[in-house]
Amino acid sequence: MLVFIVVYSCLLYILSSGQITPAVIYPTLGPVNPIPNNDSMLNFTFIYPANYQFVNLYVQFTIYDFVNNTVLSPTKYPFSWANFTNSNTSLPWVVPNVLMIPGDYVFGCFEWVQTDASDLTLSDINECVLTRASINSTTPPIVPLNVSNPVATATSITFYTYTSQMLPYDQVNITANINGTVQPSITNTTSNATYNINMFYFMNLTQNTPYNICISYIYANSLIKGSDAMDTSCDVMTTSSTSSVSSIAPASSTLPTPSPSFNTTTSRPSSGNSFNKTILYLMTTISIFISIFI
Repeated sequence: MLVFIVVYSCLLYILSSGQITPAVIYPTLGPVNPIPNNDSMLNFTFIYPANYQFVNLYVQFTIYDFVNNTVLSPTKYPFSWANFTNSNTSLPWVVPNVLMIPGDYVFGCFEWVQTDASDLTLSDINECVLTRASINSTTPPIVPLNVSNPVATATSITFYTYTSQMLPYDQVNITANINGTVQPSITNTTSNATYNINMFYFMNLTQNTPYNICISYIYANSLIKGSDAMDTSCDVMTTSSTSSVSSIAPASSTLPTPSPSFNTTTSRPSSGNSFNKTILYLMTTISIFISIFI
């Protein structure tokens, strides 16, 4: 048993020294990794402040499993509150004993409540990370917000955004502007079995002129505090130099094929390099042996 603990500690040190850990002022979520040869479980990691004593800090971890993409009725797995008061050490990672269906979208959420000596709340932070249960020991990608290639004439620019119906968000707000001030002349929203589709049409532009197009999105699940995701991506598009003028937006029935031309994606933790994956595999294997022999 002692050998297992020593080896595990060494592997943990190697893993932590092989990657840069961001500085944080309170505990936060780290990368989520698949479990080798077990697609029904996930490995959630934490990042802690350096040399920091938690004064009256309480933590709760909750998993939301969106079985069959049920946006408003996920399976909820709440865990008991943990007390981190007067402690600066805790588990660097945990594998909750929750069985998931491979490929499901999953929110892992933490609530950090810090109080003063009189037990008055100083901060109450909800933070979530969106991931997916693995398939064949590999985490499938989170479907990003796709943007069609803009179509430009001498005086107009048109493009479409595509939001996957699979994403576990019921609140989606997508906006666009040109040069930070020009709003679209016409917008239109439609959907099909795969996407929610937004059309943005800018007119009365100047020919042969570069324009900075920015797309902003805010996602949220109304049931889950801390599930918000937001980002803004920009790209430059130049109107054509011909004299043709377009005054009517393209019909929404003729939709272009979505493509990630603006590189607008929902951020998610990196799984790390192959060396870290190997160490993680060894750590997981050793932790399983420890649980057997305890």
